[in-house]
Amino acid sequence: ANKMADQLDDRIEMVESQRSELEAVFTSMVEGVIAVDMDYRCLNMNRAASHFLGVSLPKVLGKRIDSFVRNEELFELLNRSMESREVTERDITLVSGVEERIYQVRGTLLHDASRNEIGVLLVFNDVTDLRKLQSLGKEFVANVSHEIKTPITSIRGFTETLLDGAKEDPEDTERFLTIVMKQARRLEAIVEDLLSLSRLDQSDEADTNLLEDCNLEPLVSSCIQGFEQQAAEKSINIEFQSPPEYWVQANSNLLEQALGNLIDNAIKYSEPDRGIQLTIEEVENEAVISVRDQGIGIPEEHFPRLFERFYRVEKGRSRKLGGTGLGLAIVKHIAKLHLGRVSVQSVHGKGSTFSIHLPKGSFTRHED
Repeated sequence: ANKMADQLDDRIEMVESQRSELEAVFTSMVEGVIAVDMDYRCLNMNRAASHFLGVSLPKVLGKRIDSFVRNEELFELLNRSMESREVTERDITLVSGVEERIYQVRGTLLHDASRNEIGVLLVFNDVTDLRKLQSLGKEFVANVSHEIKTPITSIRGFTETLLDGAKEDPEDTERFLTIVMKQARRLEAIVEDLLSLSRLDQSDEADTNLLEDCNLEPLVSSCIQGFEQQAAEKSINIEFQSPPEYWVQANSNLLEQALGNLIDNAIKYSEPDRGIQLTIEEVENEAVISVRDQGIGIPEEHFPRLFERFYRVEKGRSRKLGGTGLGLAIVKHIAKLHLGRVSVQSVHGKGSTFSIHLPKGSFTRHED
């Protein structure tokens, strides 16, 4: 009898141990799990599900799920799970505080030990960020297709016109070939920017092996020289103010590419006979490289999306000026690779200031 009692105690202890382990797993899961009976009453839920739904288990245990969750999509899923007797799945949107979150919810029938159907198990997986990435990916592909299709259509059209006989007229031939060359260069610029973004995307942070001591003053001066002809064509004067020596740890090629994109934009969007100012300053323990123009300016509502790929404030004007829609996205990525950031200040109709901020500790200032 004592032996049987000991065996029973051992079995009970083992069952209790297994139950504790299962409860620990259930509680610590990042997925939300809710068990609902055939009358839609809540049998159990884990901590993640409580958080997703904004409810407390003791308050909802035994209550119908529609008394604490108002979501038609969820009830459609529940009904389909009960009726189809198969695993069902769909995305539903729930409001958490002031934020909407997207959850991939799977529903499967619950059975007791005798294989009787006793309810439905719902598993919630937060896919908000994944869905945003997928949406951005689709938007990106659509934008790339559109941006590439436009110059290709132009090239094809003028080439067909030449083949149909326009090449007999020297003036038309030269004009059409000039347009074809311009569109080919536009295609080349788009491809180059896409390749740059692809390379930058492969690095989440700066590779310290590629960073070196870099004096910003000669780097910026050299970059400005590359745009002197472009600025002169619009009678734009570029001014530059900086300490003679201002050193940072940086990838000089990438930093020059980012700065070049900002200068190029400043020239493109400035009216003739205006000025552009470049400065290097230390502001609140950051090295700040700024490009200030007296151009058309940007309405404030566009600020949050300015550094997105292919985002344009004025689509027609940007394409006319030869922009690829990727320049500011590249600037943002390069700043990020230096553990820095970008910022913009602008008054519509008066001009804009774009800045690259390098964090404290990445720079030193040398004084004579």
